[in-house]
Amino acid sequence: MIVNKQGEVERREVSLGSQFQDWVEVLSGVNADEQIVQKATAFVSAGDKVEAVLVKDKE
Repeated sequence: MIVNKQGEVERREVSLGSQFQDWVEVLSGVNADEQIVQKATAFVSAGDKVEAVLVKDKE
């Protein structure tokens, strides 16, 4: 799921590639500049309004 420019959740199909520990390669379906729903995916649906909370990259 992504958060579109209107702050709404949008379901998006993605293609995944390699996986290593907790990292997963995304081959298609989402752009690098888009915000994704990382947590609470069971509690949001397409069209819901959400507010993004940015997290720091893992070091």
